[in-house]
Amino acid sequence: MEKRTVQREITIILPLEETARDFKYQLEFDSYDDVYHEGYRKKDIKDLYLSLPQEYEFVHVLFPGVVAQALEDCERNSWAAKMRKTSLEALKEALEKIDLLGGGAEYLDLNNQSISEKAGITNVEIDETNDQISITIINPEHLINAVISGVGYFSPDLDAYEEASMDEIKRRFHNLERFFDVYGESKPTAEVSSQWTPDVDEESFKEEIKFRINELTVPEIAECLKEAKENSDLSVDRILELAHSYTNEEIPLLRKEVVKLFDAEVDSLHEEKKEWE
Repeated sequence: MEKRTVQREITIILPLEETARDFKYQLEFDSYDDVYHEGYRKKDIKDLYLSLPQEYEFVHVLFPGVVAQALEDCERNSWAAKMRKTSLEALKEALEKIDLLGGGAEYLDLNNQSISEKAGITNVEIDETNDQISITIINPEHLINAVISGVGYFSPDLDAYEEASMDEIKRRFHNLERFFDVYGESKPTAEVSSQWTPDVDEESFKEEIKFRINELTVPEIAECLKEAKENSDLSVDRILELAHSYTNEEIPLLRKEVVKLFDAEVDSLHEEKKEWE
C-alpha cells in the first residue's frame, strides 16, 4: 500500500522581532541614528505653518529655538514610526508571497522518491502589542523541504509522511527566507519613499514643546524673552504674560532676569570703552 504524504494546515506563532530579522527586515529605528533630517533653525520657524493649539499661538515668537528642535524631533519620530510600519507591511507581504499552492513544492523524499505537493502560507497576522506574528501554512513539511532542497541540500529536512512537531516547524521556519532566491520571486522592499511627508500631530508637537521649555533654565528663558522683544511687535508686558503661561515662572523673576542681561551688556560695553580711553 502506497504511503500517503502529510496533508494538513497549521498556524504557528513566532516572535515578531526574530522573524523580521530572519527575513532581513529591520523593525527598530532610532530617530537620530537611522533618520536623516536637515534640521530646523530659529529663523526657519517664522516661515512654517505650525499646527498648535490656541494657547500656544505665540510660542514660536518667544521660543523659536525650542520650537525648531521640537518640530525636528517630532518629524524624526514620525519618520522612524513610518519606517517600522513599512517594514512590517513588507514582512507581511513577503510571507504571503511564499506560495507553492499550485503544486510547486517539489523535492525528493528520504527514499529518493519524487514528491510534488501544494504548499504555502495563506494568512499572516501581526500582533505588535504582544510582539508576535501568527502564520497559517498549508503543508509546512513540504514547503520547508522544497525550499531547503532548492537551496542545494540532497535530502529533505522533514519526513514527507509524518507530521513534524510544532517545535520542528518553528526551528526550520527561518529557511523560508531563501524562497525568493530559489523560486526567483521579488522580495518586497521596506524602503520609505523620499517623497513621503512626516505627519506631526498637534498633541505630540505640543508635548514636545512643553518638555523642552521645562528643560530651560531661568537665564535661558530670559535670553529668549529679550530676543522676542527685539524681533517682534509684542509688548514687554505681553511677552512676560505669555512666558509665565508657558513656563510657570513668576513675572517679577522673569523681568528681573531680563534686566540683568541688559546690565551685563552695559558692564561689558563699559569695560570695552575703558580699553580705548
